[in-house]
Order: sequence, then structure tokens, then C-alpha cells
Amino acid sequence: MHPEAVFSDLLIEEVSALANFTEHLAVAAGETIFEEGSTDDALYISLTGRLTASARLPNGNAVQFGEIVAGEIFGEIAFLDGMPRSATVIAHSDCELLRLPRWCFEDLQTLYPGVAGKITRDLARILAARLRRSDNHLVSAVQGSTHNHAVGAPVASS
Repeated sequence: MHPEAVFSDLLIEEVSALANFTEHLAVAAGETIFEEGSTDDALYISLTGRLTASARLPNGNAVQFGEIVAGEIFGEIAFLDGMPRSATVIAHSDCELLRLPRWCFEDLQTLYPGVAGKITRDLARILAARLRRSDNHLVSAVQGSTHNHAVGAPVASS
């Protein structure tokens, strides 16, 4: 199973139930799905196309840190914690998306707790895979930094 595969263990009737709680969106290339700091708390599933995720650095520059392709989710952090968006997501090509607002998921939990449980497990698995990748990137960056210092790169003194 692809680490980003979402809803892969839902039965056909469970997918049909879920469809009643989602909104289908057709998005044009260049369109912003949501902006960093906004309060939209929906979860998005990319059906087709390619999107990019970026965030602002303290100096105001934007840095792209992710690409989202068909079958992947995004917006899961605000969906889970209700806090403002941590990134801006823009369609890089024409896309089709599913949008699952948080309040709809809460209704889904009440009416179809088994479906909601499977989605929650999928989200946990996806977030764990992303955290593991982030940990690996951090370790690589620290190793590279340590290597640079070891080969004579200047070190700031205090």
C-alpha cells in the first residue's frame, strides 16, 4: 500500500456513504485552494492534477516544500487541530478535488462511526509516514551541517 493512499480500506458502500459528506471541486491551474493563516478546516483529497504547498519564512519569502498529486490528501493539520492553515496550496495544473469539511466529518462520526474510524486510522498512518520523512530530512540536514563544520567551514563564536 502506498504510504499516502487514503480510503484504500473502505468498502464500496462506505465510499458511497462518505460521498454524501464531501464536495467535488474542479480547480483551474493557478487557483489558490487555501492560504497560510486562513481558518478553513476542511480536509482535501486530490483526485487528479498536481498542486504545490508553500509557507512563508520569517523574512517574508515563500518556500515550496511539497507537491501533491492524485490520491494524496492535504489540509489535514488544520482539519485535525482546528488551527489556522500552516501552508498555502496552489493548483499547479487543472485539478479535481474532494473537500471534506470538519463539521461534515463530525456528522460522519455520528452516523457512520466505522467509516470515520477507518479515515482516522488512514490519517494517522499518513501523518506518521510524513513525520518519519521529516525526521529523516532533519537528520540528513544535521549530518550535512556537522560534516561542513568538520571539514573546516567557519563556526560562529559566542
